Amino acid sequence: MLRFQSKVALRFASYPTIRVSSHLGCNLGCLHCKLTHVNGEKNLVEAQINDFQKQFQQGLSLLPSKIANLKVDFSGKGEPLENAFIKNRWTHVYNAFSQNPLPFPIKCSIRTIMPDSFESSSLSRAFLKTDEQNTWPTMTYNLMTSNEKMKRQWMPSAMPTHLAVIKLRDYQDAVFERTFDRRFATSKVKVQLFLVENVNDQLDDIQKTLSTMKQYGLRARIDIHPFVKPTKFLDHKPSSMEQIKRVGALIEKENPEGVKLCF
Repeated sequence: MLRFQSKVALRFASYPTIRVSSHLGCNLGCLHCKLTHVNGEKNLVEAQINDFQKQFQQGLSLLPSKIANLKVDFSGKGEPLENAFIKNRWTHVYNAFSQNPLPFPIKCSIRTIMPDSFESSSLSRAFLKTDEQNTWPTMTYNLMTSNEKMKRQWMPSAMPTHLAVIKLRDYQDAVFERTFDRRFATSKVKVQLFLVENVNDQLDDIQKTLSTMKQYGLRARIDIHPFVKPTKFLDHKPSSMEQIKRVGALIEKENPEGVKLCF
């Protein structure tokens, strides 16, 4: 039995997607994450190269026999930027997915809260180690809120928003310096907002987020997700559909890269 289990998503995705885990559990304490509230899921046991390869092979076996593209999404258990292999040996991790050759390149996405532990590190040094553009992952940043007091309550291990935004902008700039393609560089970063009623769904909070992105030069599409309660014991609920639409309208107006409502 595999210790690390992958998942496959076929619906509502432009690419068939294999979701892999970077850890068996997580101890970062994010309030909105199920792993924070489940007993036995708080040890940060790292996936190693062979674990990534096994997860990929397992996911590949669940896909249709004929596919035209494929994405590997590091959105399972754990924070990818806490995994030493992902941070320091990314090319080896990517190559683990190429053991079974496919007739098309594999795209990768890393979903991250931008943890404090990564504050002294560089995304470009970690992930742009070769000139092979297919190996360069898209960074999907779970920003949550630009209210730093609220952010510490919900994501106590995440670095301050403005520092994360600067690192993501620098990553885009590094991609642009190698490709001279601003649209492609911009596409390598996306921002996620999981909207919680009366926590991070107020328009002034959203405006502050947009202002922070503009101030530090980060251009990225913002994906809005309704909050999914990780446990019945957490006394919060998702934003109303009406408020989500108000937030979406504001972002559509103010953000050049647009907004995507993910339901």
